[in-house]
Amino acid sequence: MRRKRIFQFGLASLVFLWSVLALWITLSGRKTDLHKVDCIIVPGARVEVDGRPGLSLKARLDHAIALWK
Repeated sequence: MRRKRIFQFGLASLVFLWSVLALWITLSGRKTDLHKVDCIIVPGARVEVDGRPGLSLKARLDHAIALWK
């Protein structure tokens, strides 16, 4: 009985913390304080052997260039 209660409390705590984290991420992602910058960092993705960007990296780079302009 006691183990069941501890498990339920732990599970409820994890669900609560996950919900708070999801809410925080959602609310902080709504801020749009864009301003001019000198450079952009585009996180990595696949680069082909010949040096060309992979499809996902190309899409990320295209989007970053559009934002930069």
